[in-house]
Amino acid sequence: MPGDLRVITWNVARRRSVLEDQAAAIAGRRPDVVLLQEITRNSAASWRAALARAGLPHVVETIASADPHRAPPGPRRTGVLVAARSPLEPFDAGWELPWPEVLACARAPDGLELHAVHVPQAANGVIKPLTLARLHAGLARAPGAPRVLGGDLNTPRRETPEGDVLTFAQDSAGRLRPARGEPWDAAERAMVTGLGPTGLRDVYRSHLGYGARDRSWVYPRGGGGYRIDHLLASGHFEVLAVRYRHDWRDDGLSDHSAMEADLRWRATAAVPRGDAPPPGRG
Repeated sequence: MPGDLRVITWNVARRRSVLEDQAAAIAGRRPDVVLLQEITRNSAASWRAALARAGLPHVVETIASADPHRAPPGPRRTGVLVAARSPLEPFDAGWELPWPEVLACARAPDGLELHAVHVPQAANGVIKPLTLARLHAGLARAPGAPRVLGGDLNTPRRETPEGDVLTFAQDSAGRLRPARGEPWDAAERAMVTGLGPTGLRDVYRSHLGYGARDRSWVYPRGGGGYRIDHLLASGHFEVLAVRYRHDWRDDGLSDHSAMEADLRWRATAAVPRGDAPPPGRG
């Protein structure tokens, strides 16, 4: 699917009661690719139908693989979904994530890889850093592939104007939590500021720099939040525009803001110079 590409990634938060409103919001933006998280067994068929009506009939989703009885245990009742205007083929990336249903991999006829991911939150213990570490390692094994990856990465805790981050392995003062330790911290950090080996870059930061401040999830009663929903793209794409759809969250459609980005396929892949431009741009 060469040319310009509008991509929306969104954690729809299992809200089946507003699914039609969520789908209408997406359809109104006329995306070429949609990457959704927290699809349920009860909502999957409705999402397929709604996306088809929006001109996105080609869908790859993972809810069928969400087995709560599989080891390691966990409340795996949701999956992720990739939808596109152009044909898609599912494929197994071979990254061996502990909970396979958190990653959907699809490939377009021109070789473009599309990935939707939902990294388990810290309440799931070691599953979170293990998922992040294997995701990063898998991406780094083939850094030259044309790719777009979007989803809820559940990291970082905070970003600084200088381009550093605090992770959820750290407390609010930046001290490492002994119960989580350095491997947890390193796994979160790798998927935010250590993307170089993967050939991907953070679309939001590469376009706006670290001078831009945003949150994609906020506490229901205020008091802060986190920019944990991300879109990553390989150097095959120029970023034309990117923004969070906070209005959809404010309207009660989800507790997460969607991210919308306009990308342009380059004739040849550009090599990303680091994970983000100098701090303060934008």
